[in-house]
Amino acid sequence: MDANKLRLLTMALALPFGLGVANNTKAEAYAFAYDNIFDLSVVDVPNAVAFDLTSSSTTAATLVGFAGISLSDSGTALDPADSPAVNINVPGGPKAQNDMTPYGNVAGTTFSRSDAQIVSSGALALGQAWNVAESRVETAGSGTANGNNSSETALRYDFTINPDPNGDGLVDIAITFSADPFMQAVLDAGAAAGSFARAILTASATIVDEFGTQIFNWVPNGGAGGITGGTEVSDPFSLNLTLSRTIITPGTATYDPSLGGNVDVGDLTPTTSGLFSATTQLAPGNYSLTMAMTERTEVNRVPEPGVLGLFGIGLLGLVVAARRRRA
Repeated sequence: MDANKLRLLTMALALPFGLGVANNTKAEAYAFAYDNIFDLSVVDVPNAVAFDLTSSSTTAATLVGFAGISLSDSGTALDPADSPAVNINVPGGPKAQNDMTPYGNVAGTTFSRSDAQIVSSGALALGQAWNVAESRVETAGSGTANGNNSSETALRYDFTINPDPNGDGLVDIAITFSADPFMQAVLDAGAAAGSFARAILTASATIVDEFGTQIFNWVPNGGAGGITGGTEVSDPFSLNLTLSRTIITPGTATYDPSLGGNVDVGDLTPTTSGLFSATTQLAPGNYSLTMAMTERTEVNRVPEPGVLGLFGIGLLGLVVAARRRRA
């Protein structure tokens, strides 16, 4: 064997083991999305009368690509305001109903879970809703692992604006609420192309009239804009964004705009939050206000090539090089 062939063979043998050592890190794709919207109110409406109130919550979770735990589940609530917690392969047993605290990014775990609840509501009074979605996948060297779940709630007030005998025909109203979101996305540096971890948060307030025409729509984004048919008074941070990690940007990303850390996650009365407020004007008539929010996590991890696969690539390179020398 000449020196060139010996050199190529040495490289073929060394490549997979060197990469194997380099990628000998925790294999993980994890995402967590949570929001608690509370103290929702519609104020400054002395001549408004609430006549109906409806709420809905849904949950779903999936795990795909794992022997024995490739599952999909969803919550069907007997109480439409409190969808059942969905737990797939959660270590240590299912999370309890309305336990919004994170299980966490724990090594050796693969699971997906979600929960959603309208905590309280009242006729043009304080309302509260909170949701959680959490997924983690881990692979040991083959196949693709993915987990998805979502939770969502919609709190709707139907109300009537009576004519104002002393006004100009329009009634000023203010929509206010507080929010305490928390999101995290984690992807290890050894993941291959196609791997990602995403945490998704959405929230909106919409008013439509009795004919279904949208009068007001607000998608808080932490800055100017995001509202039609009204005026923003306070929009301290975004409630509509996607937090993601990919193979280009691996590691950990955290969204904690109220600076409460995950200490407040799962606490009905958080110590830190942001106050949101907007105003609009309505003519006499019948209206529906819907406060909707969704949390979703999507994780997918494609493992790095195994040692044997890399060894095969090295040998293939050796064969190609040898044939070129003979040509």
